[in-house]
Amino acid sequence: MGIPTFKGCFYKDTLKKIEPSSSYIINLNSEFNEKNEQNAGSHWVALITDDLKKAINMDSYGEKEPNEIKNLLKSNQYNIAHTSIYKYAILNVEFVWLYLFGVHILLNRE
Repeated sequence: MGIPTFKGCFYKDTLKKIEPSSSYIINLNSEFNEKNEQNAGSHWVALITDDLKKAINMDSYGEKEPNEIKNLLKSNQYNIAHTSIYKYAILNVEFVWLYLFGVHILLNRE
């Protein structure tokens, strides 16, 4: 993607490491369903961290992060913030652009 701080796309149960000044796309499904079949993914959210141990969970529905991500962030001593302004977003495309803009602003501030 050409964004050096972008670490990739993960299912909520496959992200095992959080790095400072990084961004992630996370699917709220587990990698495998109850029949042990791989999930196609349903709802994607963004996670951005900075070098001050702060993390922002950006969900277009304004929901909080799943327990797997919450526990990973807390075990690495991150303070977690949530978005609520996107709660009524109609198009996910708009949310992706807002996410990328947020990554740019947060990681390129001086």
